[in-house]
Amino acid sequence: MSVAVQNASAELMIYVPSPRASRFNVPLLASVALHVVALLVFAGTSVRLVAPPTAPIRITIIDPAPPPPLGNAAAPIAAVAVAQPAPQPVPVARHRPRIARQPRPVPDTTTTTEPAPSTDETARITGESVGVVDGAPGGSIGGQSGGTVGGHGDQLFRADEVASPPIAITKPMPNYPPLARARGIEGLVVLEAIVDRSGQIEPDGVKVLQSVAQLDDAAISAFRQWRFKPGRDQHGEPVRVVLQVPIRFQLR
Repeated sequence: MSVAVQNASAELMIYVPSPRASRFNVPLLASVALHVVALLVFAGTSVRLVAPPTAPIRITIIDPAPPPPLGNAAAPIAAVAVAQPAPQPVPVARHRPRIARQPRPVPDTTTTTEPAPSTDETARITGESVGVVDGAPGGSIGGQSGGTVGGHGDQLFRADEVASPPIAITKPMPNYPPLARARGIEGLVVLEAIVDRSGQIEPDGVKVLQSVAQLDDAAISAFRQWRFKPGRDQHGEPVRVVLQVPIRFQLR
């Protein structure tokens, strides 16, 4: 069977096949019939789609403000003064005034160094003999002039303070100590003595200023026997004078 549809309201023409052919097309015919019925139902029903109402949209166009003219300069911006913080006062360190300390007195520890006598002023001893050249140089006790010794009130002078210093007239030479000679000991012994107004050596006035231990006794023993022409002041009066006498011991 065949079905022809012209339109929704047109007539429906159905073609029925012969009985021989229908036996072979029953399923097909059933399917076609279902489609035709569905088409008729759809054609008879009018479907109207209505769009939902929409609210009107209002659009407002705002023109931008015109730019300022180029010839006019922009208004200056007022400078804002920034308050600077007040400087903090710098603390001043207070120093206590220093009190100058008085220096402590330093004790005088300087030692008076006697000048070394020259060769021609020394008494030389060679082997067991001694020779004195040009007498002996003068000196003073403690470096003081015009002092007193022993509390006798007699003024004491150095050899360079008098008009005429003492002059040795008798000068026994010391013996060379055997032990010092055997050991080859040599050296210079410097003695200090006081010559009184008679020209003799005062017994308690002999001192050793420069020592050679093995030779000191021999030098002192001989020097005590020396005799001098006394020293005299400017008026020709004999005075007490302190002398320094170097005696050199030297082996051949």
